[in-house]
Amino acid sequence: MRHGFLTQVKALYRVSAQEGNESIKWTHTIFVLLIILVELGPIIVKLLSPRGPYDARVDNENKSVMIDMDNSVIEKRLSTIQNRRKRIYFER
Repeated sequence: MRHGFLTQVKALYRVSAQEGNESIKWTHTIFVLLIILVELGPIIVKLLSPRGPYDARVDNENKSVMIDMDNSVIEKRLSTIQNRRKRIYFER
């Protein structure tokens, strides 16, 4: 019978929860910490590494998008103001 990875981890947890199994408890703890380290490794490396040309390019692209969005909002507001002025002028 084949047992999956998750089944084996659950079995290790159950065995380590029993009293008197200090070595198994330590094995389980070290195993869990190793999995956490492997999962968090790329994130930690990214946070500790210096900024590169890719990061600068992404920042420039984001700034460009924000400027375009700001310009769009300004153009819409200006258009609304102009339309209101035209209505006021023609309603007189």
